[in-house]
Amino acid sequence: MRKRAHTRNRKKAVKRKGPDESFTYGPLRLARFGRNVILTANWTNDSHRKFLERVRTNRPKVRSEIEEHIAEALALLDNYKVFELLAYVFMNNGLADEGSYSEAHQEGCFGFVEYAISLALAKPHNPSAQERPTKDKLERFLYLVEHIYKSAWHYHSSEIVEGKYAHGEQYLRTSTMMRHMFLRGDSYPTHHKELFISLFEPHNEFLLKSFGFDALSFLKNSEEIELQVQAALHRCVEAHKLLIKLHQKFVEFADSHDLGDLDLEDVFATFNNLPEVELLNSELQNFSTHQDIGIFEVAPNANTPMPLLDLLSAHFGDNAQYIDQTPSGWPLNPSVFKTRPLIKDNGKYYCFAPQSLHYNLPDILEDLIKQASSVYFNETFQKRRGKVLEDLSANYLRASNKSHSRN
Repeated sequence: MRKRAHTRNRKKAVKRKGPDESFTYGPLRLARFGRNVILTANWTNDSHRKFLERVRTNRPKVRSEIEEHIAEALALLDNYKVFELLAYVFMNNGLADEGSYSEAHQEGCFGFVEYAISLALAKPHNPSAQERPTKDKLERFLYLVEHIYKSAWHYHSSEIVEGKYAHGEQYLRTSTMMRHMFLRGDSYPTHHKELFISLFEPHNEFLLKSFGFDALSFLKNSEEIELQVQAALHRCVEAHKLLIKLHQKFVEFADSHDLGDLDLEDVFATFNNLPEVELLNSELQNFSTHQDIGIFEVAPNANTPMPLLDLLSAHFGDNAQYIDQTPSGWPLNPSVFKTRPLIKDNGKYYCFAPQSLHYNLPDILEDLIKQASSVYFNETFQKRRGKVLEDLSANYLRASNKSHSRN
C-alpha cells in the first residue's frame, strides 16, 4: 500500500499546469507561464521560410528607424531641460502601486529609465540654459525612449534569421540580451543584502584604507540615498492630495454660493477665509516650506557624505562612448550609468533611478575596488568572491532541502 501511495504522489507532483494566459491568432499561439512567455506557430515549412525572409528583409529598415529616433531623442535632450525629461520617463516607468502590482501586467519598464539616463549622460548639457519642455515634447521623448528600446530588442532577437550562430549559442545570446534589457533584480532584498555583506565584508580593511568606509556603511549610505528620494516622492504625493481636497472644497463652495456679483479676487478671498480652507492651505504651505530641494535631488549629510556621492556620480558628457561607438546610442552599449547611477550637475546630486542603485551595488563596489587597485582585485578579491558564492549557494540549497523535507 505504501508503494502505491508513493507512486500516486509522484505522478501528482509531475502533473503539468496549463498556461496562466493564452492567445491564438491564425497559426500563432502566445502563452504565459508565470513570467515566461512562449510563442509557438503552426506553420508549413514554406510559410515559415517566407516569414524568415520578410524578417531578414526588414532588419535594415528597423535599424535605420532606430538610428533616426536616437538622433531625435538626443536633440530633445540638447534643447529642453534634461531633468524634466528624465523625471517624466521615471514617473511613467519607475513607480507602481504595491497593492495592485502584477509583474505580468505591469506596463512600465525600468530599463526605459536607465536608457534615458544613459543617453542624457552621453553629451554635455546646461540645464539652466535649456527650455522647459511642453507636454507634447515630454510625450514625444517618452515615446522615443520606449520605441527605441523595444525596437532594439526586436532587432537583436531577430538576428537568428542571419544564421551566424549555432542554435545553442543563439539561444544563449538571445536569452542573455532579454534578461539584461528587461529583468531587474535577481533576489529578495534580504538575500541581496546578505550577498553584498558576504562578498565585501572580508575586504573592510582595504575599503577603509582606500575609501574611508566599510561594506556595511556603504550599504546603509546607499539605502539613505534611496530613502531621500522616496521621502521626497511621498511629500509630493501628499501635497497633490491636499490640492485635490482644495479643488473639491472650491467646487462645493461655488455650488452653494451665488458668485454672480463678485469679481474673481473677492471669490478667492471669501473662499480662502473659510476655516477648513485655511487649514488645508496651512498644511500645503508646510509641505512647500519643507520641500527645499527637488524630488530627485540628493542632499549631502552625515548619512550621505559628499565623497561617497562623488564616487557614485557621473557628469553630463562622461558617457560619451555610449554614442561614439557603432552602433551609436543603442541600449546594449556599455554605460557608465551602471556603476555611477547618480548625476552631478552644478554642485548638486540627483538620483533618477534609486532601484538601479540598489540592485547594482555589488557591481558598483567591485568597480571601485578595481579602480583603486587592479592587483588587489585580481589576486585577492576575485579569489575570495568565488569561495563566497560557492558557500552561499550551498547554504541556500541545504536550507531549501530542509524546508522540503519538513513539508
